[in-house]
Amino acid sequence: MKSYLVMLLGCMVCSVSFAEYKELETLKQSHRQVLKEYAERLASIDSKFEGAVKFGQALRPINDETNIDLSKLTYQSENYWRAVLEMTPKDSSILFAHAQLHAARGETAYADVYFLLGSLTVGKSQ
Repeated sequence: MKSYLVMLLGCMVCSVSFAEYKELETLKQSHRQVLKEYAERLASIDSKFEGAVKFGQALRPINDETNIDLSKLTYQSENYWRAVLEMTPKDSSILFAHAQLHAARGETAYADVYFLLGSLTVGKSQ
């Protein structure tokens, strides 16, 4: 529960600050770091969630925005869609990871959308 509250707070802070953030490179770097944490978390969950594990493994090698192919990692990836379906309605990890991908590229408007979508489902019951 605590981690969901931290994620939700992080989303609200990011949504408010993105539009006025002057140091975009610093922002992108911080989101790449958070993305690495999501990658490790997803890659290490129970192996029965194969899509989430493989999606996390696909996120691991990202270390700068130049090698992020968002379409290949998300919409065109069977593992991404499987991971989306494997997560419970209370778990917005995949949406938050998707938001972090956009933020790591400096695409703050897209990141805001995914942060908002994720925050709408965090902690909700089925």
